[in-house]
Amino acid sequence: MTLCWDLHACLTEGVYTFEIGAEGLVSGSLEPWKDYPAYDYLDAIGGSGSFTIEVAA
Repeated sequence: MTLCWDLHACLTEGVYTFEIGAEGLVSGSLEPWKDYPAYDYLDAIGGSGSFTIEVAA
């Protein structure tokens, strides 16, 4: 999955910092393998980041 966005600056000059976070769940099943039994799983995934921009008119 890809997440995209556009950022449009107004005429207000300054330095701005943005923080972005995302989280989700991934699930699935595994068949038995060697000495390991089959099982279902549910895992939390996510990440975060930040960036700074300077707006100059």
